[in-house]
Formats: sequence, structure tokens, C-alpha cells
Amino acid sequence: MERNFISAFNHVVNYVNVPPYLYRYENQIYINDFFEKGDLYLSSFKQYKAYDDNELGDRSEGRTMNVGHSENNKTIGTMTTVGFYDYCFCTSTICDKGLAKKFKRDSVFRIKDPVNFILEVNRSLARVREVLYGNCIYLSRKIIQKRIPPVELENLIDDKHPDKISFETLMQASAPIHGSEAYFIKQIDFQHQNEYRIIWKTDRIVDEGIIIHCPEAVVFCEKVDLEEME
Repeated sequence: MERNFISAFNHVVNYVNVPPYLYRYENQIYINDFFEKGDLYLSSFKQYKAYDDNELGDRSEGRTMNVGHSENNKTIGTMTTVGFYDYCFCTSTICDKGLAKKFKRDSVFRIKDPVNFILEVNRSLARVREVLYGNCIYLSRKIIQKRIPPVELENLIDDKHPDKISFETLMQASAPIHGSEAYFIKQIDFQHQNEYRIIWKTDRIVDEGIIIHCPEAVVFCEKVDLEEME
């Protein structure tokens, strides 16, 4: 006999994400510019790749290998690079004098309310179409692996060239592999940084960083005295 049970205790459950405090390591002169004038520097993926210092940059930034394992035992692999259209602001979830030394920075400030900080910065930028933020994902190899729907090879054939695979259909089949996590993948060698990354995706190529004027974001931050730290 089939029976349906209805709970008398149904209620709405709230799911609350509590972001951590974020720490921005920077030289004192630039932190003063932010707190006194509201000037804040956002960088770009291209600039991160140009750094010789591995603590400050990463020549493979934004580049991942992606592997999709289909339900019918087919595998699709792609190499992708993201970050061409994006401003980026890198922070850490830990405050540590040793980390400041690794970054070659003499000061740090704390972002107490990351969500409102991000909202205010976004209001100072033009042509933003999406904002991503979260902890970096550290892997021994920068490979993203996912399960994807069944892939039939005959459906990938180019209609005009039966002896070739259609690039368009291949891209469609591999689309489920690609996601926002590609913006946060880093080698496990950088795990000590505990990086929390904020990305503003725009509709145009971003080569250089930008200084924005956003005094409204200051209220969500506070200076930290490194000398008082253990």
C-alpha cells in the first residue's frame, strides 16, 4: 500500500553564508591612499602573469586543463585560459607577519564586511557583467574534472566536412566542463597564502590594473598594526 506522509513540522530554513575577514597586504602609502582618499587599486590577470616573484604572481594564472567524463564512457579534454576581461583583487583569510614578508609588503588592512565592500567597489566600476568571489582552490595539478552528459561521436561530425569534428559542436559538448572555478584554481605550492579572490568580469579586454575612487568602501575596512601581531 502506498502512503503519503506530510510533516506537521514543515518550516522555512535559512541558509546563511558568513564570509571570513579578508586581509589585503599592501605598502603603507597605498593603504593610506585608500583610507584617506578612497583610492583603491584593482589588478588584472595579465599583470599577475608578468610578475617574476611567484608569491605575487603566477605565469599560469587563469590557465587550466579540463576533463569531462561522460556517462557513456567517453572523455573530452580541453585547455582554457580565463581572465582576459576581468579586474581582480586578491586578499588572504589570514593575517600573519610572515605572509607580509613573503609578499614584500609592510602593511595590511582588514575587510570586515566583504559583501558590502564588494558591492561598493562594483558601484565604482563601469561595464561589469558579473562578480565572482571566494576562496582559491589549491590542487597538485591544475586539472578540473567533471561528469558530463553522454557524448555521441557521430553528433560531433561537421556537416560540411564528414571527415572532421565540428569545432562548434565540440564546444557545446564540452561546455559542462567549464565553470567559474577556473578563476580560482591555483597550484598547491601557493596554499600557504590562503587566498580569497574577488573578480569583476567586464565586457571588454582588461590588460592593465585600474585605480578606482571608492571612499564608500572604507567604512567596511580597518587598518591592522603588524607590529602588534604575534
